[in-house]
Amino acid sequence: MPPAFSLTFFIISLAWAFYGFHFTNQRVAPWLQGLAHGSIERILPFAVSTFLFDQLHFGDFGDLIMAVVVLGSCFVGFVFAYNIAMGVNWLWFRSIVWPLHFEGGFTPVIPSKKWPLTPPFSAATKIGIVLAGGGAKGAYQAGAMKAVYEYLEHHGALANVKVIAGTSVGSWNAMFWLAGLIKSPRGWSEPGCHEWWWKRLKAKYLVAPRRFIPGRHNAFLSSAPWERQFDQIFGSEEMKAHLFNSNIHFYMTRSNVRSAGLECATNNPDPKAVNRVRYRKLKYDPRDDDELPAAGENTQKQQIDEFFAKLKMAVFASMDLPPLFPYIASEYELYEDGGVIDNLPLSFPAAEGCDMIFILPLNSDFEDEPNSRSFFVRISRVIDVQQGALERHGFKLLYLYNENAALRERVRELEGNSPGSGITPEEPSGTIAMRGQPFEFAMQRKHKEIKVFAVCPDKSFVRSTLDTRDLWNTAGAKIAFDIMYDTTAQLLEEYDFGETQKAARVALIRRAGSHIFDHDF
Repeated sequence: MPPAFSLTFFIISLAWAFYGFHFTNQRVAPWLQGLAHGSIERILPFAVSTFLFDQLHFGDFGDLIMAVVVLGSCFVGFVFAYNIAMGVNWLWFRSIVWPLHFEGGFTPVIPSKKWPLTPPFSAATKIGIVLAGGGAKGAYQAGAMKAVYEYLEHHGALANVKVIAGTSVGSWNAMFWLAGLIKSPRGWSEPGCHEWWWKRLKAKYLVAPRRFIPGRHNAFLSSAPWERQFDQIFGSEEMKAHLFNSNIHFYMTRSNVRSAGLECATNNPDPKAVNRVRYRKLKYDPRDDDELPAAGENTQKQQIDEFFAKLKMAVFASMDLPPLFPYIASEYELYEDGGVIDNLPLSFPAAEGCDMIFILPLNSDFEDEPNSRSFFVRISRVIDVQQGALERHGFKLLYLYNENAALRERVRELEGNSPGSGITPEEPSGTIAMRGQPFEFAMQRKHKEIKVFAVCPDKSFVRSTLDTRDLWNTAGAKIAFDIMYDTTAQLLEEYDFGETQKAARVALIRRAGSHIFDHDF
């Protein structure tokens, strides 16, 4: 926590421990004892109250009341100290601005086109990037992203990246790719803005305590410092225009608290339908009558500013990890972290027909030693299992997607049809038995098999370096970034994108820089 909060909270808590309890014992406890005495006499029958006071003695009740007062004053003192320290921290936060000094500047680096495309991307017309959620573990993802970006640039395929889908911290990482801030303006000899940001990771730059009253608030932290950094990095007029005009379709997921449904913010004016997903288009679309701008409000700058405001809200709604942050409110709806429902949004690049996807999950396995003592460790364990299960569910959908494409092509080969044609009336007798609505629906699809490259930090790497809530761990973030970058770059050079993939496999990267392949992720 920021020093203004931590120091104030410590001083007030110390003062309460030495003086608050004494004051409570001298002034509050006797008054409560008398109040309890009078209440018992009024509520209970005369005979019962007389028995209680004469036989059990009122001092017995006094000890009980005193114990309750001590526990209550401890709790009240904690809440009081927390909120006073929060107020001091906010005064400090409002008066102090931490300017971001990145030597390369926050200017988009436009990738240069390289023709012709070199293998393995000669036939990859549409490439997708999928970024999972995982809090501070985004540092692992950022290192892998740099390796992927550099590899695609080397093969002239950066312009073929058409889709980026992100959840939670994956949406934050996606912003740097969309903004052209992965590579430094001075080349690969210096760290890019994305790498620089993760290697200066500090909690005070990202979160601040917020007001908390039991029974009225359900979150402890505010993302205001992080939002300020968002404005400093992406808020210039040049950067806003670059993001507005990006030809990459992005998808940033979030959970609708009221409906428990998945929503997705996108710049795609005509997104493909995905089951039980509601889209929020960030750009004005003339085909949407309910989004027609009022007269005089459709200038280019106004459209860009409105787009940027919606984009900012989309990123922080996607990262609204419960119960740390309060709900994000927009258009009479409340939102929280997209990872609550889908932590690996594979559906969107698949729906757009990507033929190659780079997937960067952050939850490699479920194995862990059970903890039978700590309440908080148990809750943390539940969250980790949920995120891992959602990521594996996404891979299962991808398996089914590819299997459907392979089976459809096989049926067409058996029927003597070309890959793009429909079913002819002259069908073999064996095929007639398969006819029916599900079969016909499957045969109408046109997608092909998707090539997949996926890397993820191994669980042991995460335990020893940087976990979900370690936003304070600058040293761990540096190690996570560098090892993921080096190992992913090596894997990319060795990876055979041309081979037939029976199933997507995930490379689990260890802290030593070694890796193993999980064929059943």
